[in-house]
Amino acid sequence: MPIVSPQSLVGARSPIYITANYSSLAASLTDVTFDIFIWTGARNSRPASAQYTLFRDVFAGNDVSFDIAPMVREYLSNSYEGFDATDVSYAPDGSVVWVQIDYEVNYINKATPPQTINDTGSSDIFESSNGYHIFIEAANKEVNKGFASVNAQKYIKNNGNETVPVYLGKWGEGYDIYWAYKDRVIADGGTVEGTTLCANIGLEYVEILGDGGYNIDIRMTESQLQNLQAEGRVLLLPCGVSNLGTWVESVSEVLTYTNYYEINLKDKDGTTLDTRRFYPTCEAKYTPSVMQFINKNGLWESVTFFKRSEETIDASGEQYRKSIGSSSALGFSYSTTNPLYQRYNVNGRKRFTLNTGWVGEDYKQIVEQMLISERVMLDGLPVNVSTQNITLQKSVNDKNINYTVEVEEAFDIRYV
Repeated sequence: MPIVSPQSLVGARSPIYITANYSSLAASLTDVTFDIFIWTGARNSRPASAQYTLFRDVFAGNDVSFDIAPMVREYLSNSYEGFDATDVSYAPDGSVVWVQIDYEVNYINKATPPQTINDTGSSDIFESSNGYHIFIEAANKEVNKGFASVNAQKYIKNNGNETVPVYLGKWGEGYDIYWAYKDRVIADGGTVEGTTLCANIGLEYVEILGDGGYNIDIRMTESQLQNLQAEGRVLLLPCGVSNLGTWVESVSEVLTYTNYYEINLKDKDGTTLDTRRFYPTCEAKYTPSVMQFINKNGLWESVTFFKRSEETIDASGEQYRKSIGSSSALGFSYSTTNPLYQRYNVNGRKRFTLNTGWVGEDYKQIVEQMLISERVMLDGLPVNVSTQNITLQKSVNDKNINYTVEVEEAFDIRYV
């Protein structure tokens, strides 16, 4: 394929380069047209018309690339929902979109006499989210299949609901590979004997493993792994004490642990494909606050601040010196209860100073992504992170690691 594009989930907060790769023919290109299709909903329901058309007819003898990320971002949103699920669910609508590029390239070949060749086609369909990649990952870095949360270990409240995202990988070649293979075989007139138990490919079940060794296996279904919706490429698994407990009860089990439990993604042979560990934490003195933010992969991530918090109000406004008093037959007089300086446009915002409590060194990844997230919520209300500079702590330097973060409500106290 002469068009180079992503193959799976890529973040639109970084450039998404689409390249017309014609190698030795690059110097002979006369014009390139890209039709950009961006849509939500079913993978096989691409819009009839492209959302954008890009055209270029002036070249410097090189392959040509277009950055389509700004266009893709126009179709992405991150609804604040999906944290209370008691079964397998999916990323909120608008969190992930499908993208495909139709191309038309004209170039002059090396025939005698030279002829203008018209080449057309379509890229693979890939997914995009409000994520990003970092500089050292190079261009068009795609999200790896597996857990799409930041840390392998997380401290959570000892009650309540949370979910953890899982990206299934490239369509038909990720954790859904068995079902895609089965569909191809049947489409070619063949048959598939047995079930997934006969195939050691893809995601077979989710294991909930307590620190005492008690484990629960919950099998994944075809409908869960082969959801045609764009947001269906990201599973949300219950991981909070309350909603995970409800999920395991649905298979007649009980969530059993002492200090922590793990959620493991496994294939048919029991090989662990990816894992996350959760430490339910009881905070006796303070009321924990839960912050959620859009992480590097473009999905909701949570972090709990267990320790001391402070709340302050920053008021703002303007004032002017007004004229007071009046003249009468008795002379000029004014009331001493009438202010000479009058305030107006007065409003305020609340600030919160939060502390994580003792955490592991790997929490620096959460803090880093939190600080550069464009969408942050605190206990269900929108906030902006005010902290602009923070030291990423190391256990070799700091025996106990605690992060202090300041946030500001993303709205005024007085609605205007």
